[in-house]
Amino acid sequence: MNILFKNSVFYFCYYLGIFKLFYFFTSNRQKIITFHHVIPERYFDKSLCLGVSCTDDVFDYQIKLISEKLKFTTDVGKKNSCMITFDDGYKNNHSIALPILDKYSIKAIFFITFNLILNGKTLWIDLILKWCSYVPEGTYKIDDIEIKITDKTRSSVYEYIINKIKKDYSSKDTMISLLDNIYAFKKLRINPVLDALRFKALSLSQLEQMKKEGHLVASHTINHDILSLLEKDMLNNEIENSVALHTKFCNCNYFAYPFGGTSEVSNDVL
Repeated sequence: MNILFKNSVFYFCYYLGIFKLFYFFTSNRQKIITFHHVIPERYFDKSLCLGVSCTDDVFDYQIKLISEKLKFTTDVGKKNSCMITFDDGYKNNHSIALPILDKYSIKAIFFITFNLILNGKTLWIDLILKWCSYVPEGTYKIDDIEIKITDKTRSSVYEYIINKIKKDYSSKDTMISLLDNIYAFKKLRINPVLDALRFKALSLSQLEQMKKEGHLVASHTINHDILSLLEKDMLNNEIENSVALHTKFCNCNYFAYPFGGTSEVSNDVL
């Protein structure tokens, strides 16, 4: 019902021209649109882990539509312009998104997570998403609580796990090990092409190619942690190491804060 209502409001605003009114009043503002993953339509299985993804056809359509109204830029503060950014640094950014950007002669900003790029470690948040997306349906015991997983409950199970981690952030790695013991990550049934595009890192050579072609590469921290939940020493190490690696691997001074919800940003971190 909620989705039906939202779609109805969307079409109502679109066909009455209300969106055009929004464009008029915000025409001088710079728009920044953040993407994460662009996945080919034939591999897009609509699983939980693709919640921040779009298909290649949708991405192409969105870029074409935006290009008809705004000029693209990688410079902050340009009026009546749009910046396209990508977070994290997974392989689909280069293999799928980049050819579409090249098609429209668009330069983008790619915010990379260094532990993913340099060590090939899938982000902790994505490991949990992957497990909740592809673990077979059944009843599993997580922290002595039996939880039933079906296609309808995968999202709520994911939220349950994340909320437990937020209450005790030091338990993050333990939770991932627990999930692996309950049902091993390597046993999860996922299309190998989708697995590589969604969960494997960009290579350093791909990053260098992107920089040579005029795209910007910037920092998205070391581990994509929830910075507001880190102890002070860990937070300082995260920031200092990010600065050091940013100087070595990035070609601009931009920085993308991981997450960004009200519980994930704090004055201490800022």
